[in-house]
Amino acid sequence: MKRALRAMVISIALTSPGCGGSSAAPSTPTTPSNLLAVAGTYPTRATLIADRNTCGSVTVQDNTTTVTHAAGGTDISLVHAGSTYRGTVDTRGQFTTPAANFPFPDADYTIGITGLFSTTGFTATVELTKRAGSTTCTYAVSWVGTKQGSPNTIPG
Repeated sequence: MKRALRAMVISIALTSPGCGGSSAAPSTPTTPSNLLAVAGTYPTRATLIADRNTCGSVTVQDNTTTVTHAAGGTDISLVHAGSTYRGTVDTRGQFTTPAANFPFPDADYTIGITGLFSTTGFTATVELTKRAGSTTCTYAVSWVGTKQGSPNTIPG
């Protein structure tokens, strides 16, 4: 009787799923191709948007933009010409950095960026308000960044 009971307990233990496993196949983790991924280096062409300039003579320059982004995340950081712009990005690649103050030697600037990533780069509009003494003016700059290296992943 003891032997039969013991055999039954061992048999149940061997055929019953325990807390640590199951008989089902392991699930497949989400692949990186399903996650937004836009980190990288983007040589960026900057062009003044003439009809949005109240500042008179404005010089803009092309610079490299470095984007920091954890695949699948919503936080984003863009470094362009020595300034860091922090914001958010959605799964369609649309991004925004809220307007923030940046003191430069010639004036204080409030700068905000809205844009869109694609698999090959990004386009963005940079809105600037310049304050020098008692003078305030605004202008906008178009950025077109071309991705270096592997393409971006834009899931939706």
